[in-house]
Amino acid sequence: MPFLKVRQHLAQSEGFILQSLLAAGLGLAVALVVLAFHGLIDLLIMAVGEPSSWEIWQVLALPTLGALIVFAILKRYPKRASFGLRHVVNELHHAPWHWPTTNAFLQFFLTPIVLASGQSGGREGPAVHLGATLGAMTTERFHLPRNNLRVMVGAGTAAAIGGSFLTPLAGVAFAMEVVVLEYTVAGFLPIIVSAVVASTMVSWISGQPLVPFPNFDSMGEPALLWVALIGILAGCTSALFNATTRWAERHRPPYSILLAGSACALVGLVFQDALGDGQGLWRDLTGGQITLGLLAGWLVSKLVMTAVVAGWGMPLGLITPLLLLGAITGSLVSMLGTGQWLPVYALIGMACTMGAALMAPLAALVFIIELSDSTLLIAPAMLALAIAVIIHRSLGQGGLVLDQLEDAGQAVKLHQSNHPLDHLGLDAALQTRLVRVSRRFAGLPRNADWVIWRQGPRTIQALAWLDFVRQTDDLDAGALLNTLDAPTLGRANADATLAEVLGLCRKHDWQGVYVIEDRQIRGIVLEEQLRAHFQ
Repeated sequence: MPFLKVRQHLAQSEGFILQSLLAAGLGLAVALVVLAFHGLIDLLIMAVGEPSSWEIWQVLALPTLGALIVFAILKRYPKRASFGLRHVVNELHHAPWHWPTTNAFLQFFLTPIVLASGQSGGREGPAVHLGATLGAMTTERFHLPRNNLRVMVGAGTAAAIGGSFLTPLAGVAFAMEVVVLEYTVAGFLPIIVSAVVASTMVSWISGQPLVPFPNFDSMGEPALLWVALIGILAGCTSALFNATTRWAERHRPPYSILLAGSACALVGLVFQDALGDGQGLWRDLTGGQITLGLLAGWLVSKLVMTAVVAGWGMPLGLITPLLLLGAITGSLVSMLGTGQWLPVYALIGMACTMGAALMAPLAALVFIIELSDSTLLIAPAMLALAIAVIIHRSLGQGGLVLDQLEDAGQAVKLHQSNHPLDHLGLDAALQTRLVRVSRRFAGLPRNADWVIWRQGPRTIQALAWLDFVRQTDDLDAGALLNTLDAPTLGRANADATLAEVLGLCRKHDWQGVYVIEDRQIRGIVLEEQLRAHFQ
């Protein structure tokens, strides 16, 4: 099929077969990148040892040293200090013409340094950043219409989550709920393909999830009273975490990254297992040697430390810390209600805290089902999730990523960023039966749908052929055509979406756009046609 035909299919969201093939290749690439990324993290952690096994001098020195390294590197790239989920959502919904790749390059190397030095955070948000960037690069390198950007970024996100946790369905739900922020039938298949390919590839190479998690077995059947209590406490925990993170970001001090490293070191002196990505805490929880006082201390220290680190600019993820906070919350209820630690309550707490904090309840629910390999949790987890989300919202908090962007003056306006015309490329409305004439009248041209002529350096005028005939009926030869009542069209990029065409028309007061290909005008799109046929 000629490339022009391929572009036209992709512009009209009809190229889901080609999108799926591209997504399969993207899933393979993301799997290899996240394997290398997690491998680098594990290598550095092995070199310095896990934080739970550090000596006192290491607890004091390594977080500060890691923060100093990150500070020195980011000082050289002050305009590239945007990372993780927040960066991905902001870039996708504000639609840059070129997706920044330096941020992802820095993310790949800085996150291992930060985690190995004991900063409190996760590795999955950075993995999403890498996957989404690969998805955006696929769109750009193959010169796909830009309405495919949303699908490819979603596919990269799903591949990163699915490959990191070996939970492909949760990866798909996460991509739709947290990054793309909508569910579309056309986008489902490529995103599913990418997540499955990445998960299969990682499973084949490593044989286990890249983000270490304990095995949750001996589930048991939870009591609904304690399930409801988990929902209440998890909703309060997620709201407190979001509020603390946003407060820390709004009150970020000078040299915040250095101060964040020092804060981690001080907290680590009291709760050393809370440092890093929390592997020591996972072992302590599943080992059963816990008390209510210890759980409360872990909850407070991990919440405050992670919120400060995230709010003050460390390039770390938040999903693992949220899951850990939820597991601690569920464990508290388990100890209070049953007198012992039961993994089923920890899992329900994980779903509630993550689902409420990120406003991704379906992704959280699917995640714990895939993680536990048990469908018995569906009903109790749904009950707890509903309660947690209601509590979270009633305390004035929404999805953390969207709230952070709004606080920074970069609010995502979903009615605009998810406009129906965002799903259609410019080729979907392109009028290509054109005849071009000179700026001076030289008689009627050959029959075509549209007659176009140059008006200025970057603008043209266009008239339907019959309108051109009527308006030039009394026109003398050699008269300027610019005197005709004709729409003014400006130049647009061939990769633009129809939503971007409307934006250009409003910004420059154009009545439409034209597209250049091989130094020839290939077609035009009129604004009035978009309003009449596509809205």
